[in-house]
Amino acid sequence: MSLTPIIIFHDRHKIQDKDWAYVSDCTVLWVDEEDLITDEDELKMTEDFNKGMILDKKPLMEVVLDKPKREGNFFV
Repeated sequence: MSLTPIIIFHDRHKIQDKDWAYVSDCTVLWVDEEDLITDEDELKMTEDFNKGMILDKKPLMEVVLDKPKREGNFFV
């Protein structure tokens, strides 16, 4: 199992005309990479996601403010 983070925007209509969003407007979902692929080996579209795929979720602000557990590079 490989965890994949996905960032979702709470109000997508607010960011349609720009390429950025405030951290407070986002949530990070962690899903199993295998759940993102269809039976035809294609990526699932957002509308095909379901709650059973989500292993964990956390506001993006908390992820940004959390310190990394190990030393090394940390990029968001």
